[in-house]
Amino acid sequence: MKNIKNSIYALALVVLFSACEDKIDLDLSTEGQKPVIEGRVTTETDSSYIQLTFTAPYNSNQAPPAIINATVEVTMDNEPPMLFNHVGKGIYKPTAGYVGKKDHNYSIKVVINGKEYTAQSYLYPMFDVVDTLIQEFKPKQGFINEGYAITYWGNYNQAPKKYYWFKYGKNDSLEEGDILFDNGDIPFNQPQPFELPFFRPQKGDSVMLIFRSIDVYTYNYLFALGNLNGDIPGLFQAPPANPPTNIKGGAVGFFYAADVVRRWRIVN
Repeated sequence: MKNIKNSIYALALVVLFSACEDKIDLDLSTEGQKPVIEGRVTTETDSSYIQLTFTAPYNSNQAPPAIINATVEVTMDNEPPMLFNHVGKGIYKPTAGYVGKKDHNYSIKVVINGKEYTAQSYLYPMFDVVDTLIQEFKPKQGFINEGYAITYWGNYNQAPKKYYWFKYGKNDSLEEGDILFDNGDIPFNQPQPFELPFFRPQKGDSVMLIFRSIDVYTYNYLFALGNLNGDIPGLFQAPPANPPTNIKGGAVGFFYAADVVRRWRIVN
């Protein structure tokens, strides 16, 4: 799995954004608030949503104000749009049972106070993830405590380049790992093992992995957002840089579509 590790630990220092993405100049004062559109369509039942807020002033301790009177539509390819209804706190959802479909293009149209905002994302299928997670006890190694190493097997049966995002953790928490990678250097259609880095659960722990297929624009957004969130604000630091966005019309935020695959096991 050397190639995957190289993809993870040697992420590009410069992210190239295509013409499909806009760079938004954030007004960090108390005026000039912009709409923030954050949402997703996924292949998990009832997990799709759009959340609408306004930007909060920089260094504000208040929660961003929710937008509760918008019109939100999501369209798959050229089919009739699906209305997402407000369910509270600026969150808009479709009717129960909604499921995103693989290999289709999804677009959103959001109308706020008469102004229209749009975005789109393609829902690529995930690579094949073998159902069984493998555990192996390992002694303490440097700063990594003794425990059970967890390995998954993946068959990357999609032509490169495709992009993936997965998180893992234990006991209902996914805070152990958050990884972006692509299959550009991974052997095609040949099952490959990957050991979760710096992760040593103990007997009785419940281990969870959540994989998502994403498009290149979502990959770039998450990469840039991770860099922003990784910085600890200091006394002499400048305000945060502008993240990329695929929202057209002057809003910030991001919309993505993803195929979702979950794997889990109890360490025994």
